[in-house]
Amino acid sequence: MDILIAVFMYATFLIGTGLYFYKKTHSASDYLFSNRSLNYWVTAISAQASDMSSWLFLALPGAIYQRGLFEAWFVLGLIVFMYLNWHFVAPKLRLATANLSSITLPSYFAHQLKDKTGRLQIVSTIVSLFFFLMYIASGLVALGRLFQVFGIPYRLGMSAGIAVSLIYTLFGGLSAVAWSDLFQGLFLLIIIVIVPIKAFFSLKTGSFPIATVGQGLNQLIPDWSVATLGTIAATLFSWGPGYFGQPHILINFMTIDNPKNINKAKAVGISWQIICLFAGITSGLVGLAYFGKHLADPELVFIQMSQAMFNPFVVGFVLCAILAATISTLNTQIIVAAAALTSDVYQKFINQKASQRKLLQASRLTTILLPLIGYLIALNNTDSIFKLVNYAWSGLGSAFGPLVVASLYTNRITTNTAMISIIAGALISGLWPLVPSTLSPLLPGFTASSIVLLIGIIHKK
Repeated sequence: MDILIAVFMYATFLIGTGLYFYKKTHSASDYLFSNRSLNYWVTAISAQASDMSSWLFLALPGAIYQRGLFEAWFVLGLIVFMYLNWHFVAPKLRLATANLSSITLPSYFAHQLKDKTGRLQIVSTIVSLFFFLMYIASGLVALGRLFQVFGIPYRLGMSAGIAVSLIYTLFGGLSAVAWSDLFQGLFLLIIIVIVPIKAFFSLKTGSFPIATVGQGLNQLIPDWSVATLGTIAATLFSWGPGYFGQPHILINFMTIDNPKNINKAKAVGISWQIICLFAGITSGLVGLAYFGKHLADPELVFIQMSQAMFNPFVVGFVLCAILAATISTLNTQIIVAAAALTSDVYQKFINQKASQRKLLQASRLTTILLPLIGYLIALNNTDSIFKLVNYAWSGLGSAFGPLVVASLYTNRITTNTAMISIIAGALISGLWPLVPSTLSPLLPGFTASSIVLLIGIIHKK
């Protein structure tokens, strides 16, 4: 009951945020894009929170607990590439999308590359919607399994999560999502820092040899062989480059109120990311000292540490923090996918003279439709959350990442080159799981897309 009270308080806050911004939402631009009105604090935390899902509390500590610090190499890659994203992409993308009056990535590509046919826009939209549906499904699966840990049936938990998520997104649009991301991001930061600190100081001297953590520390660089160093290099690049092509992260760069504030947002955002990721790694190491190797499910190390140290009411707020990490990502994906359907399909090809009222109605309708499709996918899912997230992340990063960067720094890209680049990245990344390989789909997909662009740029007359 105490846990449910905490979750109810959290849900009430989210719905209240949506209702507050409902009164400020008068057009599709307000709903989908917040009229480029977000300050640097909101932009910074929302951009980072849109990236972090439940894996921050579950998969990351679990991987460190089970396999040691070798798993932390991809975290370093995340920090480095997110910094590059803030530094080299964010300022130029904000200025370019404002000058071109673009509110989605597909519309930006079409305007930037002067595609008059609409082909590039529709291809970009189809690819983004496909991978976003996989992403949305992964978020719903995470919600269902998270509630299941606390004794709530999988489907009921998933349904409750999507209901709360939909209500406040439906009312307030991107502004509600971004502002709630700010508060949720700060809240989950507090929780993910407090739990491992509390667990560390609760360890009794002699009750368990903390030296056991050395087993994890020694795995950072097990040896200096070529194979190990090659694996480290591949791990560094297995996720990080995907940042350049994630529309639900890039939207935050596009909606900041003033391009001059991006450096401030970068400082806040990267600081938040470093603290959260370091705390996630620390949770795995402290969990190893706290429980030994006795946990049946390593991904529950953070939750079980919380349950061992706090009363049910406080554990309820820990659950809320994990929900916050999941919902902040899920809702941004829903709103960005809804923007693509509304702006790049409905307004572009179906009703070019649609009024703002019609566009707002279409936006809210697609906001309902997309998670319902994701819900159907999630119901029949047998894959792990990690596999679903990796599939969607790699697909978006491979299809759009190279083109986003190249389009901001050169004008030697043709529409056909851009389309082939998107299709090559999406297909190779999307089909890569069929290949018997442990290599992340992002690496071959991103490489293929980049090669297409490079050839096109060199051969443009």
